[in-house]
Amino acid sequence: LGGISMVPVFYSSWLYGEVPYVFFALLAAWMLAAYVRKRKGRYLIFFVLAVTMAMLVRENALILITAFALVAAVWAIGKKDWKIFAVIALSFLLPILCYQGIFKLYEQRSGIAHSDGIPSNDYVYIGLVETEGRYGWDYYPSTQVYYDNDTDSERTEAAVSVMLAERWREMSADS
Repeated sequence: LGGISMVPVFYSSWLYGEVPYVFFALLAAWMLAAYVRKRKGRYLIFFVLAVTMAMLVRENALILITAFALVAAVWAIGKKDWKIFAVIALSFLLPILCYQGIFKLYEQRSGIAHSDGIPSNDYVYIGLVETEGRYGWDYYPSTQVYYDNDTDSERTEAAVSVMLAERWREMSADS
């Protein structure tokens, strides 16, 4: 029964992340090759759009964008085609601007400012706190501290550091 269920497949990061990322990356490579062959500007526009979509789907597409940029720059210098450098700049700039727009949209819709998230010292605290058989983020007081500090990572980190010091003292007293 589990083998015929498609739900796990559709909810996997592989399907939602890798497949579209590879599609847009290959489309970008194809558009760059088409521009090299035919020298029509529309291929460069589609190249920038495909690279942007690849970057929005998977952030590690930056590696791919850098590789495309280096290949295109070497080719442009050899052929003295300087508009490629504008396309390279746009290939880096457009995904960054789109990300900023998405973050602002999320901030406006949720009413919560985008932050760096729960600080890493919280993970240490979670490993040291007694859960009394409960589990999950909602059972840890440090997570509540994060929300009490209006999702400010720096203030939360300072508060959790104090909680960590207290927990260390408790553990030292028990031994």
